[in-house]
Amino acid sequence: MSEQRISSGLVLGIAAIIDRLDAYAGSDPASAGSVRDDLLELLALNGVHPVECRGAVDSSLHRVVRVVEQPEAAPGAVVAVWARGYASGETVIRHAQVVVNRPRKGEGDGPWFSQTR
Repeated sequence: MSEQRISSGLVLGIAAIIDRLDAYAGSDPASAGSVRDDLLELLALNGVHPVECRGAVDSSLHRVVRVVEQPEAAPGAVVAVWARGYASGETVIRHAQVVVNRPRKGEGDGPWFSQTR
């Protein structure tokens, strides 16, 4: 099978459907989860994978949508994901939208901090 690239527009459309399935609170969550998993597998088969959202925020992969204070989390750590990001190889198609822990007083701001002001 020859390698073909999936279009970014198609990935963004599939990502929007996955977002809706992630938020689904209807009467059949198992079916919604199954469809979501199938779409993620389809993306993976075409070389598209979710962006990693563990540890410190990375402005090349993440867009900070909110900053919170969680004393148990490291400063600048991703503490929640509002929307998955997707990449193909090293190319980011959609940045993950993340919630980040605020730096502690006296530790300065991360380079991402100005995005949320």
